[in-house]
Amino acid sequence: MEENFYDTNILIEFIKKRQKLRGYTSILNIVEFPKALTIGGLKILFPEKEDYLLSIMVAKKLLEHGTPIPAVDIITAAIAINHNQRFVTMDKHFVAVKAIEPRFKLHLI
Repeated sequence: MEENFYDTNILIEFIKKRQKLRGYTSILNIVEFPKALTIGGLKILFPEKEDYLLSIMVAKKLLEHGTPIPAVDIITAAIAINHNQRFVTMDKHFVAVKAIEPRFKLHLI
């Protein structure tokens, strides 16, 4: 079964609805929304060197295509790509990442 990586907006919705969640997020998402620490079953990933290197490549490609997105979002996408996880979000700007990086498994809600 494919593992999910949850973006901040999804974490916020789970807290609002008091739903349970199993999967992953990054420490950057936790910094954005510390209440997510109360979600049981959520594992937290920390960026590694490979994530930053991929982030730079993705950022350059996005800029070349005229579709830059926030740096934190690029890093979180890179973490999900490097861990072969499905990235679950409500932010449509991640479609730009999918357009330039075929390994990005985007699940847009």
